[in-house]
Amino acid sequence: SFARAEELEPDNVDAQYYQGVLHERVQEREQALARYTRALELAPSNPQFALAAAEVMIDMGSLDQAESFLAERENIFRLDPGVQQLLGHIAMMRGDTQTAAARFGQARILAPEDQSTTEDLVHALMELKNYSEADFYLSAMLRRSENENRRDLKHLRVQCLQALERPVEARDILVGLVQGDGQTDVQAWIALGNVSLQLRDLGRVREAASRVVGLAPNRPDGFILRAMWNRHMGDYSAALRSLDDALDVTPQDTSLRVMQAAILVEAGRSDLAIRELRMAQASDPSNPQVTRALESLMREAAVPTN
Repeated sequence: SFARAEELEPDNVDAQYYQGVLHERVQEREQALARYTRALELAPSNPQFALAAAEVMIDMGSLDQAESFLAERENIFRLDPGVQQLLGHIAMMRGDTQTAAARFGQARILAPEDQSTTEDLVHALMELKNYSEADFYLSAMLRRSENENRRDLKHLRVQCLQALERPVEARDILVGLVQGDGQTDVQAWIALGNVSLQLRDLGRVREAASRVVGLAPNRPDGFILRAMWNRHMGDYSAALRSLDDALDVTPQDTSLRVMQAAILVEAGRSDLAIRELRMAQASDPSNPQVTRALESLMREAAVPTN
């Protein structure tokens, strides 16, 4: 039908554009690009056609071409949020998060009701570690009724609150996340355990540890949480056994041996702590955390470094 429309009216914009859509659907990108660029030639002020062509270029791996294509037309489309947003995505692909955040911020100003631009901006801000501004936008989005069940946004806000050292608020959100359908949300349980540990809410630490071990026994997180709970309860032997369980899951994680060493020091066994750290150093000699811990412990114990 579109081909027939083109025969009847070769300069019909819709016939060109929708044939481009069809070519793109069946992965015929070269043909799709030709149709989109032709549609843009016929209607040079329509940003939809420019965006469609640039997105195909990106799919074809021609990031430079897509960026140049949009930049050449930015004066025409400077007030179009879609163009700013796509330029932001290109900047993110290049690792230029600062430019991406500026583009997403501009897109948000141009289309304040389009939540996708705000979400893109939040991700860029978090990459830049600008957690305060990211939290401002996240909290605003979560106040909207249509977002009340957006677990992904709540997880992002928890990350911001943790970075901003607001663990009580983070815990409140996480308690809601692990209720009802969220009882199997492993990441929420891990975050709840860590926040509760920070707040010395040991009952929740124990519950989170049990949940994570049950839901994800192939991850070390639950065993680590259980070890930290045992440590706070003064049961150093149980804490060391839990860290052994974590090492069974991730034997190359030298940070676990550093934790074991710290617990051994608390238990009055600096000799065994030094042995653990030497084992960690043998498996990961370039790890600065292990080196610092070992040197500090040997100084305290007056053990020769050689």
